Amino acid sequence: MTTDRSESRPPTSATDEGTPVTPPASPTPVPASPSHTWALWLLVMVLFSAVVALTVIMLKAHSGSGLTDAVLSGGTAFGSTMLICLGTVAAVRELRRSR
Repeated sequence: MTTDRSESRPPTSATDEGTPVTPPASPTPVPASPSHTWALWLLVMVLFSAVVALTVIMLKAHSGSGLTDAVLSGGTAFGSTMLICLGTVAAVRELRRSR
């Protein structure tokens, strides 16, 4: 006395009922908030300025200048690079706003 369970089982998917299965819609990516974007750009600017400053320090130290003079020149290079980066960001914002 065997029973066939395949006839009594409910449909497990939409294809069992005859309608095609559509994949679920992928979620729409949420854009980063302006504060997160600004923080990332600021981090990039600081790291770039630090690389420029360390390069200037190494070049000055290699040329025979004293450590004090090398660090002072590196600090000047860091500040100048940050000013250029921040000025560039401000200029790009103004150009985008004027469109």
